[in-house]
Amino acid sequence: MNNIKNTNLARTVVDIIREVGGTILGSQLGLRLNDRLPEWNSAKDFPSLRSMVTTCVPEVTIVKDPSTGDVYSVATSRLNTGWNVFRNPILDGTVLLKPDNSLVAAESELKCGLEDLLVPRLTHEDQRHIMKQFSDAHVAPEMQPQFEASISSQSPDYWKLFVECLKVSGLQKEWVKFRFERQRELLGVRLRDLGCSAEKIHEITTRAIAETKGGRSERERSVAQGVEKKRIASIQDLAMEVLSRLSEEQLGSLQVPLGKVWEAMRVNR
Repeated sequence: MNNIKNTNLARTVVDIIREVGGTILGSQLGLRLNDRLPEWNSAKDFPSLRSMVTTCVPEVTIVKDPSTGDVYSVATSRLNTGWNVFRNPILDGTVLLKPDNSLVAAESELKCGLEDLLVPRLTHEDQRHIMKQFSDAHVAPEMQPQFEASISSQSPDYWKLFVECLKVSGLQKEWVKFRFERQRELLGVRLRDLGCSAEKIHEITTRAIAETKGGRSERERSVAQGVEKKRIASIQDLAMEVLSRLSEEQLGSLQVPLGKVWEAMRVNR
């Protein structure tokens, strides 16, 4: 089975499981998969559904239940809130504004209901523009060329180049605050373009950001529990250990503040 077919099959499996709430029996998954991808032949490609999922879909967990058979489940990441997907062009997904003024992340535009509004996400160009604004406002003249080079780089890793410049110049904290404010402003612009009033924009943005922050303590405790048994002598040591444990989504959106993890470790000791 080629890689393209494997990828399509894996996405379909995950979509099916998420559509039914995150958990499904193997017998039901097999039937739905055959309906969705009639060309898939488990007997030809893999000896069993379990074998295929184990090989191609690592994000799916399989639990063997003697009474019902295999149970397949996929975790729903709390990282992918509407706010995070809106502001991070690296993440997959679509941002929808619901009738109750909640901002949610969805897998695709196909999930957009009749009363939902599609909120245009920030793009890489938007990201570069925010970087340029920050550089103009906060970076010393002697460091400007390095920042400009990272911002204009055509490399997919332009973000990493920019972060390296931030480290050298010691402007990480200033950048985090600046970026957040500009992203919030741009969300307001997008919502205004969709016809939202100033009062409604304030409600939506405040709620969306609060919901994202609400999921942080759980992630911080989770990371802390993973490293607390190691010999971590300083927050610098902690940084290196945590970086090795974060997913691409967490690295891309910087969702685990090291100071909070450090505090969680001290509480657990």
